Amino acid sequence: MFLLAACAERGGSGGLFTCSDPAPLNGTAVGISPKYLVQYHDGVDAKGETQRLAGLYGFEPHDVYEATRGFSADLDPTQLQGVRCASSVEAVYYNRVNVLF
Repeated sequence: MFLLAACAERGGSGGLFTCSDPAPLNGTAVGISPKYLVQYHDGVDAKGETQRLAGLYGFEPHDVYEATRGFSADLDPTQLQGVRCASSVEAVYYNRVNVLF
């Protein structure tokens, strides 16, 4: 039921695991935690929106990034789809390790 509300928020079709315009999922899974980095659109209150989405989909954010508007979290497939369907979300990225040298 919660997933349907989020999908409708983004103009979705009402399917359990789909919406018509999910935020893109970028990168490749590399097996580190937290698994995902979520970026909000400009003007979104990162702390408040992360609390709302966490309550709606039952996940615990690892970190909330107010300056860059987003959060990191380990999400199961249902939580991931719900977050991607939220109209506040611009993009979702797999977390990765960067090596400088």
